[in-house]
Amino acid sequence: YILNNTGLTFNSSTVNGITTINGTTGKLTTASANIGGWDVTSSQITKTSSSGTITLNSSNAQITLGSTAYTAGIATPDTNSATDIVFWAGGSRGIGANFYVRADGTVKMSSAIITGYATSSDLTTTNNTVATKADTSTVNTALAGKISTGNAASDVNNNTTTISGNSIVTGK
Repeated sequence: YILNNTGLTFNSSTVNGITTINGTTGKLTTASANIGGWDVTSSQITKTSSSGTITLNSSNAQITLGSTAYTAGIATPDTNSATDIVFWAGGSRGIGANFYVRADGTVKMSSAIITGYATSSDLTTTNNTVATKADTSTVNTALAGKISTGNAASDVNNNTTTISGNSIVTGK
């Protein structure tokens, strides 16, 4: 090491000035370090605990958090495109993640648990149809056994009225 009025310089066997401390500002400059269990390199800071790993990475401008089973993160847009993914969870950054938000604010969720309710005045649609907002096979599966379909159209078209138990079907 070299100590003088400009500061302190550490040399390795292969690199001169691998770590320096500026005598005027006190600024520490080094190629890598471990500070309080955080691994520091020229492009990232990482710490792993029993709960998972957190990484701040300047080379791809993102923060990732990961456990053995799950990954989440936040990042700047890759290409400055509206479709760039800026938040994600449930997988790595990309359209395969279970949840993500694009730079334009579009949200994609593979699954969600929503509590409470919404009234029709709370909802708006572009074409006033549910089909434009939901996958009909998912809706049909969710409604199976809850809504019975019958021959109402043919009954109306045939001008028939029937009373059976607590059901009235009328066509005339």
